[in-house]
Amino acid sequence: MKYLILLLLTANLGASYAQDNCSDFHVGYFEYTVHEERYIIYRTETHQIEYGLNTDDWIVLSLEWSSDCAYSMRYLSASTPGLIDIVGGKILKSRIVNSDESGYKFVSIMDGINIEDQGEISTLTSKLTSGQKKKIKRTLKKNR
Repeated sequence: MKYLILLLLTANLGASYAQDNCSDFHVGYFEYTVHEERYIIYRTETHQIEYGLNTDDWIVLSLEWSSDCAYSMRYLSASTPGLIDIVGGKILKSRIVNSDESGYKFVSIMDGINIEDQGEISTLTSKLTSGQKKKIKRTLKKNR
């Protein structure tokens, strides 16, 4: 019985941790990979830029947190021709469903499209050069 209570308490604490540390992901540098392209995410209180290090592709979004673990983003601009024609102004609603010190898993749905998407964003695992950081911040400032 003592082990059962300990197991339930441990499981409960694990679930609590998944929701309590969402604020760790509100601001800063993060990363994800799509089709072998590594993207760096830089978040401020109100904006996010996703920047492809190998391709120099980028997307700028406005960012609003509705709760500690839920946020909405609106597509503002992108380097890929035609992308904003498709998603410009649309809102992507995301919810963090699981997290730990290495990053988080999320579920998203885009306004007007009833398709739920899932993904994973990691805390940045390698250092960016000061030149890379400046380029990302300059691109964000110029395109929001």
